[in-house]
Amino acid sequence: MLRYAKPLDFERKRQYSLRVQVENVHLNPRFFAAAPFRDDATVKVQVEDVDEPPAFERPSYVMEVREDAARGTAIGSVSASDPDALHNPVRYGRPTQGLKTDDGVC
Repeated sequence: MLRYAKPLDFERKRQYSLRVQVENVHLNPRFFAAAPFRDDATVKVQVEDVDEPPAFERPSYVMEVREDAARGTAIGSVSASDPDALHNPVRYGRPTQGLKTDDGVC
């Protein structure tokens, strides 16, 4: 039975190839002339992609804004990325709070 020892990541490595060998542990001397007593095989393991959700760069953000700031004043930014693809865009928003993002999507 094969078991993986380290976490797998489809985006880093999609396939593994390994060679396995099987051999007799206890040899009967009558069959020494019939050698070899082992065989080899190649095993290819293909990692399947899982759709991981986007993740923020930090677990929390603290921003401050003066109460007399003009409407539309930028108060800060957050950053997130999608681990499935390097250039896969993500969409930000929190529509229940009335906040607006730079791209207007909420």
